[in-house]
Amino acid sequence: MKSKTVVLTMLVALSCLQGLAQQPTQHAVHHPLLPPLPDRFEEAIEVAMGESPEVVMARVKMQAAAAELRQKRLETIREITVLWEERLKIEQQLAAGPNAVPQEESDMLRMELETIVARLRYCIGIGVPMERLTPERPQLPLAPRPRPAIPAALHEKLQQPVTFESGITLGKALDMLAEQSQLQFVPGLDIPLGEIIPRAPQGPMPVEMALMVLADQLDFVAFVLRDYGVLVTHKERALHTEGPAIPSDLPFFAVETGEHRP
Repeated sequence: MKSKTVVLTMLVALSCLQGLAQQPTQHAVHHPLLPPLPDRFEEAIEVAMGESPEVVMARVKMQAAAAELRQKRLETIREITVLWEERLKIEQQLAAGPNAVPQEESDMLRMELETIVARLRYCIGIGVPMERLTPERPQLPLAPRPRPAIPAALHEKLQQPVTFESGITLGKALDMLAEQSQLQFVPGLDIPLGEIIPRAPQGPMPVEMALMVLADQLDFVAFVLRDYGVLVTHKERALHTEGPAIPSDLPFFAVETGEHRP
């Protein structure tokens, strides 16, 4: 009789344990100010997929990236539209022939067209070196290199006397310098030619000094001497553009990739 009672007690205990295993987990620790943990593992995963701080931050970043992508697409469409219209306009002018466009103006238009086409290629993504667009490509730190000296023929032109006025725009000043020196100034597409020059020295000065004055008055601008003329660009971009520069102490940084260059 006693053995039957023990067996019956054990069966009742096993039945109770089996029932508890099938019920949701009961937590012994509860925080009075925080909601309780989910009772089931599946429920915990379901809540985490929507409420986990890591998941929420990743979702916010994804939404911000999608918004930036839309914005960049709109900006690219606008820029390509403007550049395309300017390209067609210049091509029509050049197609009119030498009788309609003087040779000097034709040369300036061709240089402007080259700049526009280069920018169009970048905006469209045609002919852009992929290593510039791939941040994973390992590169050694930028290393400063000496700039070449100003060629004698160009140095002579830079010594021509010129003048410009205070209170005029950068674009107007460049036009005045070009007219007086017969040098060709090619501003980058992002150079604000409407920027006002607050002060200018009185009396004539060499072209080189005049460019130094402009670089001092407008601290964003620099000049790089190229084969086709004088490139007017931002100082940050000039740091990576090879050639003699004004200011003359502007360093030149070349990307060292570790590859052999002939």
